[in-house]
Amino acid sequence: MSNTIKPEFVQVKGNTWCLIATAKVPVYFLDEKTVVFIDSGYPDERTRPFLDMLIEERGLKVRAVIGSHSHYDHLGNHAYLRDTYGAEIILPEIEAAYARDYTQFQPLYPTHTRKELREGFSYMIMKPDRLIPQSKDKTEIEIDGIKFECRNLKGHTPGQMGFITPDDVFYLADAIMGIKEFDAAKLPTVMDWEDYKNTQQSFLDDKHAKYILAHGDIYDDIKPIVEYNLKGQDEKISRIKGILASKSDWTLESITEGIWDAFEMKTKNEFNKRVYGRNVGTLIDYLVKLGFLNPHSEKGVVHFEVML
Repeated sequence: MSNTIKPEFVQVKGNTWCLIATAKVPVYFLDEKTVVFIDSGYPDERTRPFLDMLIEERGLKVRAVIGSHSHYDHLGNHAYLRDTYGAEIILPEIEAAYARDYTQFQPLYPTHTRKELREGFSYMIMKPDRLIPQSKDKTEIEIDGIKFECRNLKGHTPGQMGFITPDDVFYLADAIMGIKEFDAAKLPTVMDWEDYKNTQQSFLDDKHAKYILAHGDIYDDIKPIVEYNLKGQDEKISRIKGILASKSDWTLESITEGIWDAFEMKTKNEFNKRVYGRNVGTLIDYLVKLGFLNPHSEKGVVHFEVML
């Protein structure tokens, strides 16, 4: 267990609690001893030992784990909770499709090889016990007579969902970052920037009793955090446009290196480097959609012309 992480287990409102470690894991009490986890955190010392401690010290029965999306820091312990404590796994149908096998999963981690995913991320491949339909913007699921509202929050991933507990506590997963977390992220993880912004803008007129961010804090009012994210994202994109405007022709590799240098990226973690590469790719896709970049191919290499 990590000696640097000091977990907390706090009551958010009513039967809705939250395990706070490296990421946040909302916990809803169906009764005094039966709980539902919403997401399950990292599969290592950043979350797993704290889940075990919470369950064992309090004598909890884990009825189910609801997943927001198929990133390793959110579904890292789903299979473990089912295998160890008998939890039902409930996933959004789009995100469940990614978690079926390595060929489906790779689009979320395109800079990793299948061999790396197979050897290092086997805990992420699973068949859920139940799917949440996503044909509408929102729906409900019922667990032992208790209803949870499910909202589509696409952008961060194609099928990310957020969940509102019966206490009117809205877990936004990775649709928004806290201010400190946003400032630390040189380039946010976004699969579709247009969807991401639209999802965030939908929160501006939203009102719930409490909000939980996976990477952020617990809030009474989410609007100032949303506004900070939206403004900061526009500033990052404007800065990147300025970098790319310095010459007329780029490749994926030169854009990746140019933003790395300009943003003074310093990570030595191989996983984080790969994630950064993926995030540059989705940003390029957005700039093409905006008409700022125009792709064309030369000898099989894709070039991007800056359209000023």
